[in-house]
Amino acid sequence: MIFSGAFDCFGKKRSQLESVYESAVTLAEKEIKSRSMGQFSIFDTIENSDEGSIVYPDISEYSKQILLKKEKEVLGLYVSGHPLDDYADIMKTFTFNSSMITLSSGDEVMNEDGDSEAEVLNDTGLEDGMSVTFGGMISEFKKRYTKKDNKTMAQLRVEDNYGSCEVMVFPKAYEKYKNELAEDVMLTVYGKVSIKPGERPSIIGERLEFWEKPNNNAEMMGEKIEEVKKNQILYLQYNVLDPKIHAKVMSATISKSGSVPVIVQWEKKLYNNGLSVMISDELMRDLEDLLGEENVKLVTRN
Repeated sequence: MIFSGAFDCFGKKRSQLESVYESAVTLAEKEIKSRSMGQFSIFDTIENSDEGSIVYPDISEYSKQILLKKEKEVLGLYVSGHPLDDYADIMKTFTFNSSMITLSSGDEVMNEDGDSEAEVLNDTGLEDGMSVTFGGMISEFKKRYTKKDNKTMAQLRVEDNYGSCEVMVFPKAYEKYKNELAEDVMLTVYGKVSIKPGERPSIIGERLEFWEKPNNNAEMMGEKIEEVKKNQILYLQYNVLDPKIHAKVMSATISKSGSVPVIVQWEKKLYNNGLSVMISDELMRDLEDLLGEENVKLVTRN
């Protein structure tokens, strides 16, 4: 509910609300239990004490990209904005967008899940093999292998302001761009329209141009960024009900967004608040100084 914006009316940052929600729930449960047992007095309504109150930490808000990503995770759509809003000038230069593809009641295409779909090109003058420029944000990234020689390629779903379109990146181009391809990455695709009977219309990506590289700042500062492994998990151990400690952890991690999930362990329970970070020497040092080296473990599972 926090990341849907339901509590924005209280005037607090979503990062602040997220950092205290465990404590808030615990306090609420205690209050309900006390009242059900008749343990309250006429002074309960007098707010002249800090005891039992929620203290919101002074931390920065999540970046716009993180807020929008979490918003879509909980609602299924963007509400307060779109990740591509800041790139309108770039997108105006494209010769193709996903509005040129619509659902049709004509020939159906079976997708890999066995569901029938029908995507066709609108009457826009586009033809098979025509060169186009297209771009947006990668919402799906799947590795595929060629039937002939089992070489690796990529199947992308690229989202723009109108919808999304499939982009195929064949082995030669994939080898060139494979280290930069990932979900949520924004890019321009230079390629050709592919219109084949019984297949979805798609773009064959020949050249890719990435709009921004998240690791650049850290690399320029000389900070060592560890290679992200698929099965890495960062485990932290601390009292999740202590708002001061929780706020310090949030402050240390909130600007280090990445793809490694953070799991907190406390009193034989595991907590996952949806936070993912980019592992770096600086982040590990900060967390070890804050929590103790024995309470910070980066685990790689096979």
